Amino acid sequence: MDNPTPVGTGRLPATQVHHCNIHDDLIRLSIFFDDNGQDDIQDQFRQSRGFQAIIHALEATIRFAEAQGELTDSYFEENFIQIAIDVLNILTKALRRHHGNSRYFTKRISGGGWQALRHLIQHASCIIASSPSSGARFNNLLRLFCATLALSLGDNSFSNALKPLWFEGPDSSQSAVNGDASSEANSDHKTATETSTAEKMQMLVRECFGRDERILNSEAVTIMSDFYTSFGYARETAGDHMAVLPTAILTVLDCLVDTSASNRIAVHDAGTLSILLPRLADKLMDECEATLLQKLCKSLLPLGTRRLEETAQIFKLACEDDSAKEILLEALQKSKQPPAIQFDLSHSGHCSIELASLPRPFPPPTGYTFSSWIKIDQFDSDCHTTIFGAFDASQTCFVLVYIEKDTHQLILQTSVTAKRPSVRFKKFRCGAGEWYHIALVHRPSRTSGSSPAILYVNGRCIEEQHCPYPETPPLIPELRAPVPSQVVNTTRRPVQAFFGTPQDLASQAADRVLRLKWSLASAYLIDASLSPELVAVHQKLGPRYCGNFQDCVGPFLTYRASAELNRYNEMLHADKDDKSEIVKATQSQGSELLPEGKLLISMSASTIVNMNGVLANGVNVAGMLNEKAAAHLQSLTRNGNPLLLNAARPSINEAITRSYGAAVITGDPVLTLTRGLDDGSWQIGGSLPISMKIIQSASTADSLVTSVELLFQCILDNWRTSEVMEKDNGFGILAVLLREKLGIYTSGPGGNRTAPVAKTMQQREELALRLLKVVLAFVGYDTKSPENSLLINPMAYRVLLVDFDTWRTISTETQRLYYQQIAGFVWKNNNQTFNMKRYNKMRVSFAVDQSAPENTSEQIRINQAAIS
Repeated sequence: MDNPTPVGTGRLPATQVHHCNIHDDLIRLSIFFDDNGQDDIQDQFRQSRGFQAIIHALEATIRFAEAQGELTDSYFEENFIQIAIDVLNILTKALRRHHGNSRYFTKRISGGGWQALRHLIQHASCIIASSPSSGARFNNLLRLFCATLALSLGDNSFSNALKPLWFEGPDSSQSAVNGDASSEANSDHKTATETSTAEKMQMLVRECFGRDERILNSEAVTIMSDFYTSFGYARETAGDHMAVLPTAILTVLDCLVDTSASNRIAVHDAGTLSILLPRLADKLMDECEATLLQKLCKSLLPLGTRRLEETAQIFKLACEDDSAKEILLEALQKSKQPPAIQFDLSHSGHCSIELASLPRPFPPPTGYTFSSWIKIDQFDSDCHTTIFGAFDASQTCFVLVYIEKDTHQLILQTSVTAKRPSVRFKKFRCGAGEWYHIALVHRPSRTSGSSPAILYVNGRCIEEQHCPYPETPPLIPELRAPVPSQVVNTTRRPVQAFFGTPQDLASQAADRVLRLKWSLASAYLIDASLSPELVAVHQKLGPRYCGNFQDCVGPFLTYRASAELNRYNEMLHADKDDKSEIVKATQSQGSELLPEGKLLISMSASTIVNMNGVLANGVNVAGMLNEKAAAHLQSLTRNGNPLLLNAARPSINEAITRSYGAAVITGDPVLTLTRGLDDGSWQIGGSLPISMKIIQSASTADSLVTSVELLFQCILDNWRTSEVMEKDNGFGILAVLLREKLGIYTSGPGGNRTAPVAKTMQQREELALRLLKVVLAFVGYDTKSPENSLLINPMAYRVLLVDFDTWRTISTETQRLYYQQIAGFVWKNNNQTFNMKRYNKMRVSFAVDQSAPENTSEQIRINQAAIS
């Protein structure tokens, strides 16, 4: 396409000639795409610098209008919109399912293709949206938004998706949405009319979408979100009938998010939260828009945040707004899911991670261990759930782990020729929607019989079965000597490994769509048979742990995991619990028990490298590679398939260049690669300062309880924030804040620094009881089943319950619960011995006796006696 040149002479004005030239060129280019083969024309377009040309066309249109002083002219608006739509349509065709073009447009355009496109459209749309409103302007902006929507979905048929919302006829006060609303309506009915109009608009938008739309270009979603900012801030100057545009955009995003998990992740990864979160504090928007905005934020926040700015925004809002506190608390509770790879067979019938070989011979002579964190999202009654497999080309060596489609029991198959090639573990049935730590330990038999295979689920030994130990792969044929008795080389066939369902194992039922979906957080194949204690340690690290178990892993344990592991250790080693493998793994170097060289496979979703060479945490791996590794990375990702690094090979250059160092991900799985909000709170300032600020900002009883729950959610399942609370006296600071909020004044200079929430004695008693229940749940007390209570946090218990005498001086009901929980931890409790040891270290009985008030009721004194 020729560079457009301004024309200053002739019958038509220069602006019209300029726009006509560009528009005609773009129309011809679009037709050229339609008349030629898709793959060929896409390659030719890239090679002919077509991407640069269309971006230049858009940029030249704006610059020429600026030079002519016509940016706010209606003619410029109409033509710019048309040229922008032409550019977006061509871009949709050029990028559709062509990974090479996607990579080129992202990296090879000056400044980045997506960034340039976003800047140009945002710049022009902001000017247009802030101009005096009209029906034509409304339609133009809606058309431009739809073209961006079509680009995100890779389908130009969506360019007219929202046509039912267009203004009809010359009268700009009428449209398909608000045709019966008069601009001269009484101001008292304005809010009701806007709400009615927005509801009609939502219905029309939702009718435009089905259930199979899939986002292919998530970068375009960022541009779609920018429209919400442009229209939102221009509402005051744009006129009343433009007010439905922000709601329309939110409805479109909501429809996409509700369609599928992959769309939800794509909208999240596009940085939409950065645009939506600041709007939560806007008290002027109508109720319909506010409801949609909160729903979208609640849908996206559980995925965590990819940017620290988003984390800072939501925590800052929680300091200023009570509804934001509730949104943050709900998101915190849901955002603790691990980074995971979801194998979704509904798209192509197959989905897998395939590793070309293992770094050392398999099977090892001493036994092996396979362990993984898995979650079955949805079973399919017509196909098995294949978890893991390893085999050589001849299938002499063969291992397959899968969950049977009917019984949901785990099957281990170790041969294709033996009389009894597989075993079923009957004592475990896998359920849907729950994370399981599965470990299989298989040792070779010391005799000629079958070998024992032990199944551990969530750290506990479930069942032992006997099945054949995998055979050693045969020697590579061409390396044999002519005489069979003389072997020239001992090199054996490589053993491949995979997770999920490769295309070769996919169901042949092409006439139906498989519904199977399951998620993998991490997986290990170890050249050793692990002990039950080491399996328990690995399980207690949780699905969010990603590492090779080489360090002292004790600090990585949460409060509950540490308490449960200590209790298990005391059960196994009542007298010499300090010499167990559990103690060695948690208090000394883990490499002493499991050397890194024993790892054959170490994979987690956090080690995924996308086709642009970027890790899940944003680190650019491509810039860290030597020349050979960089070339190999580009070759492996040529088809757009991401890689999963095998962390058993610590060197990134080795992992990329070796067949056993990087697995290829096929079948387009759903990648959830976000960090939890509890991690985010630690990243933006150590968690403690911001959490305490949220508690200080609470001005009502409900907001105070929510704020304390927020703090506990930040530290309950996170070893980093737990460490900060202990080192920086976090529990002591919390105790002071609670006293002040309850209106219990402290003596000394300065007095209370925080305004009390409880104004009367009744409010104080009710609030104290609610806070006590929250604190008890945090330290491990189960009010519904006290006999199962486990004291998981001795430090918090000591500071917030033993030394905190407020609970013993308020109401009888609060005192009763306080003494009941002490008795509940040690009286007829399944963890009585463990809890009593912790009580003795804290001298709980002595502290309670010394602080008991004189007017204690009879029932409370009975509880005190039970404690003693």
